[in-house]
Amino acid sequence: MEIDALVWVPDFNDVWASGKVVGLRQAESSSSIDARIEICLDASGQVVALTPEEVLLRNPDRDDAEADDLIRLPHLHEPSILSALVQRATKGNVYTHTGPILLAVNPYRKLPIYTVDYVNMYNANGLDLSSKRLPPHLYSVA
Repeated sequence: MEIDALVWVPDFNDVWASGKVVGLRQAESSSSIDARIEICLDASGQVVALTPEEVLLRNPDRDDAEADDLIRLPHLHEPSILSALVQRATKGNVYTHTGPILLAVNPYRKLPIYTVDYVNMYNANGLDLSSKRLPPHLYSVA
């Protein structure tokens, strides 16, 4: 792990919190258990020291938001998946692929993506998931 690396750390309230590495403390003993990574949390500016096992590398935000298929993300783990789904849903992209699996997020509002035009558009392209010509959608796998 390097200084200025973007990371995710466990958070009691939000499950995961984003931050940046601001310091590395080496273990004084031969055990890596004593090593600590100092993280500046994005939301609060608070600096916390955690073990390397507690820290996960974070994708740049633009990668998460633009990823139609999460398999293409450099770091694929729970916080990166959740972050990508939230960012995509915020932009109205409620469907996301993870390889051949289609993930859906309930937007709790009506979206104009369930019309006959959409059915015809996805029907014309068949079930070819490898083409990636159209964004992920229920109609691409139905």
